Amino acid sequence: WPESTCPPAETSHAYSHMYDAFIADWSHRVSPWPNRSDTVFWRGAPVDDHGARSVALRYLADVPGSDARFMSWRAVSVTGQNEVPGCVGLLEQCRHRYLAFLAGTTYSSRIKYQ
Repeated sequence: WPESTCPPAETSHAYSHMYDAFIADWSHRVSPWPNRSDTVFWRGAPVDDHGARSVALRYLADVPGSDARFMSWRAVSVTGQNEVPGCVGLLEQCRHRYLAFLAGTTYSSRIKYQ
């Protein structure tokens, strides 16, 4: 299925598109490890997990410098062009050293870009 995107900055998650963008603007020369944010970062949507993500976010809120919160899927399209308030693009997520992975019914498409 098509991967979601964060318009308008991110128009495609096709591997070749993301790889070219990563090499052009987000390579380790631009964002080396020492320059990456020390925040614990996570964005995602609520899922049917009996509140486990909500509990995790409450704990992460107590971590100094954390940036973990829900985003909202509004208009969803099979083309991947979605209205997603609060969405942070995959390459922007690469500016953080620490990325939280919370259990759910989805997968983390960003792993291949880290």
